[in-house]
Amino acid sequence: MLSRIESAYLGLLRIVILVVATIALLACAITLALSASPILRLTGLTAPPPSDSANLGGFIAEKRIQDTQPAESAASDAPSVPSDLTAAARNFLDYLARQGGPKTDANLKGITDELRQSYAQIPVDVQEGYPASVKSLTEQLLKSKGKQLNPGRLEELVNWHRDRYVADRQEDVTRKLADGIAFFERLKVASGAFIAFIMIVFVFLFVKVERSLRLVRTVRADTDA
Repeated sequence: MLSRIESAYLGLLRIVILVVATIALLACAITLALSASPILRLTGLTAPPPSDSANLGGFIAEKRIQDTQPAESAASDAPSVPSDLTAAARNFLDYLARQGGPKTDANLKGITDELRQSYAQIPVDVQEGYPASVKSLTEQLLKSKGKQLNPGRLEELVNWHRDRYVADRQEDVTRKLADGIAFFERLKVASGAFIAFIMIVFVFLFVKVERSLRLVRTVRADTDA
């Protein structure tokens, strides 16, 4: 009778161990699946769109300008090269010309110098995309509707855009670091779950062997009796 109870107990224990092992394996698989997105971003295979709040719409919304509206779409695919600053300066000059400002080489040089000074204030590690970004901003400006921004507002726009651009790039860096931390944390959880699975499997095999030995001993005892 006692042998049968022990066998039943070992059989139940084997089922429990099998369930726990399955849960551990599922936890490992799910954690690895959740880690796929961060590791793809870290390796550059996929990437979220970069933060882009440094645009005319963002400036108008933050400064609560009522009489000027950005165009619906004014994206620029221009390459990120410093020469884009000259193109941006020409766009600013064209925009000011609508208000009666003179289109002279001196004015173009002055605007270009201001943009280059703004460019020089940006940290070196995020400077690369700034010229294309400011050029895109001026293209949005040319396509905007309603009342035009006065020269004072334009100077404020340039400073605001520079600060917002730097903040966006820093946000991208922070997000990438967070992805890396999240990946390694999930990898640790997955590794722990897998190790637990292996250990539980060994316990399962041990219980199975023990149960089989008890059955053999029980059968021999019954035969001897």
